[in-house]
Amino acid sequence: MHLAKSLFAISLLGAACSAATVTISEPSASSVTSPVKITATDSGVTGALQLYVDGKKFSETHSNLLNASVPLSQGFHRLAVQSINSRHQI
Repeated sequence: MHLAKSLFAISLLGAACSAATVTISEPSASSVTSPVKITATDSGVTGALQLYVDGKKFSETHSNLLNASVPLSQGFHRLAVQSINSRHQI
């Protein structure tokens, strides 16, 4: 888990049953302004990538690349990206 110091915390949740790795390449700074650009990729065979913001699903894509623009209020926020394989396993 990567913890940012000012606006957000990032938690990476990868596919448990494969060698897939989820990588969040943006945001790359510890302080960002809203809207926050999120870019994530999955190295494995992906059925979907899901983006959660503060525990609520914000976005989903059915590819191994996720791009999203997330409007956030000032303060600390938790972002999580999880990979789901074609058998619907996290």
